[in-house]
Amino acid sequence: MVAARGDMTTPQPARLYAEYADKESFEKRFKATLTPRRKAIVDDLVSQCETNPQHLNALAPLLQGLKAAKAVSLRELRNDDGPGIRIYLARRGNRLIIAGGGIKKTQEKDIKDAAKTMARWDRDQPAR
Repeated sequence: MVAARGDMTTPQPARLYAEYADKESFEKRFKATLTPRRKAIVDDLVSQCETNPQHLNALAPLLQGLKAAKAVSLRELRNDDGPGIRIYLARRGNRLIIAGGGIKKTQEKDIKDAAKTMARWDRDQPAR
């Protein structure tokens, strides 16, 4: 069946599904230190990427001299409200892997930790 002119719709991007590389660590070390309002900001940032993958594509990869971050294709979601919340993630197929998070003040350490977590996640995944 051929669609009539003007009857065609723009294809919607595939939905991404978020999962944590190490949810227990993310919840304990990062999210537990946030106020309820800032936890909601984190949840909103992740939700934006799940529902609109184009949002993730617009994020610049972390390349600033951290070879480990570049090797696992980490990207940074950020909200500069308050302490400057950062979430570090990578895309694997239709999965959005949340590798860690932190604030501007601890950014360098947080990126290194997220890169290690992501590398461990990649290593532990069964071959497809």
